[in-house]
Amino acid sequence: MSETTNSIGDLATDDEFRVRYESDDTTETSMAVVEAVAAATETEPTEMPPLARSVDPDALDTLFASADGPIDLSFRYGGVTVTLECGGVIVVESGPGPV
Repeated sequence: MSETTNSIGDLATDDEFRVRYESDDTTETSMAVVEAVAAATETEPTEMPPLARSVDPDALDTLFASADGPIDLSFRYGGVTVTLECGGVIVVESGPGPV
């Protein structure tokens, strides 16, 4: 796997794209997911399919805003697998997703 740095400074490889984010009053987890997948797939965020087709955005925001312990969550969105890791990391992977 080769490693490259994309235009926003996040680590990317041939199969995986990682973004670090902080869920706060200005950046909701759901929006961070859309932006990460858009960057990984070189698509404008406004051209991405609605996140609600894959996961409930409000539930996602609430879950990660109120988490008092480690949470990892994976789902398919925009043709890729998205994993939210505790500690504010979004991993976008091509290939088969969670079963």
